[in-house]
Amino acid sequence: MPHIEIKSFPRELTPEQTKEFAEAMTQLMQQYLECREGAVSIALKYVPREEWKSSVWETQIAPEMAELIKAPDYQL
Repeated sequence: MPHIEIKSFPRELTPEQTKEFAEAMTQLMQQYLECREGAVSIALKYVPREEWKSSVWETQIAPEMAELIKAPDYQL
């Protein structure tokens, strides 16, 4: 532990950008959650724009609004 799952609209990241992103997220988790690097797992999933409301907003964001540590500035 910890494990984070990041969902985003599709975006082309180079392998180097993906590596740098994972390293930055890992460093933040180590800093704030006091875990070792090898304990961190990260998933990056792309969700098409037309599926965002049904796949992410309605199932993960809206029902969990009270638990979000950073809420979006939009509503669907």
